[in-house]
Amino acid sequence: MTASDQIYAVPADHPPMAKVGDFMDHIGNAGYEGKTILVLPKSAIDPTFFDLRSGLAGEVTQKLVNYHLKCAIIGDFEAEIKQSNALRDYIYECNRGDYIQFVAHEDEIKL
Repeated sequence: MTASDQIYAVPADHPPMAKVGDFMDHIGNAGYEGKTILVLPKSAIDPTFFDLRSGLAGEVTQKLVNYHLKCAIIGDFEAEIKQSNALRDYIYECNRGDYIQFVAHEDEIKL
């Protein structure tokens, strides 16, 4: 199996996902297609995801764990990190774990 065989990628021009159900559509499709990694460009994620008080990031994280699906979120998160120590810590912990990774470029994804 090649790396591309493992990846279910959401296109960068996808409308920003703002509800758990929006993410679940892609989590379900990835699982149905036998993919092991969901790749999300930052542009396809509503800014509320990065406000941890909204609960969206936590709910999506739980769904990924429940469905045993890894996720890579690609983009520049510096502006969001500067505004929230909690988000900085969340990204740090995600990058140390097994399910979600925040990377600047697609070639940084750990399979």
